[in-house]
Amino acid sequence: MAVYGSYLSGVILAGGQNKRFPILKGFIKINNTTIIEKNLILLNTLFEEVFISANDIHPYLRFATTVITDLIPPQGPMTGIYSCLLKSKANSIFVLTCDMPFVEETLVRYFCDYFLRILDSNVPYDAVIPRCFGKVEPLFAIYSKSALPSMKKSIELKKVKMRQFLEKINTHYVDLSNIIDETMSWRLSFENINTLSDFERLKGKGLNLNN
Repeated sequence: MAVYGSYLSGVILAGGQNKRFPILKGFIKINNTTIIEKNLILLNTLFEEVFISANDIHPYLRFATTVITDLIPPQGPMTGIYSCLLKSKANSIFVLTCDMPFVEETLVRYFCDYFLRILDSNVPYDAVIPRCFGKVEPLFAIYSKSALPSMKKSIELKKVKMRQFLEKINTHYVDLSNIIDETMSWRLSFENINTLSDFERLKGKGLNLNN
């Protein structure tokens, strides 16, 4: 049984043009399992409803997971998050990206448990976002349907930079610096692979490009 029931759905963001990498980044392998498979296993353990957000559905049809294309012309992660929020049965979604190879289940549980604790507060947050050593992590985060009107407006205005958007809505930041400083595996959870340089830096931890 999923841990977070009807409170949260899980989303893997797999959109993007992938211009800086020779293969789709979700299909990089870590210890013989693709990153996207690894993260799907994790999310399916925790959430009743799981989506892959992608501009092109075809590479992801091999998975027994609903693939959602952007309901409006793609403009980066925001349109993927917007589309998944519209489709989600839950009021909120937990999102991560397809190029994060080292996501720890314990960190996801900690973050989602924190979100459930603040649900009882009198403040209806639009987004709950981790901050680590001063860096905001908008693509390992929770977004609620209350953010949809502001998100739609930002998309229409083509103001889709996530960090700037978060400053305009009711965002709750969770400072994880002290915890992550003591838990190295949690720090690695926020690593992602955008370029071959990122891959070279991290490949000693089990990554490879074999399809």
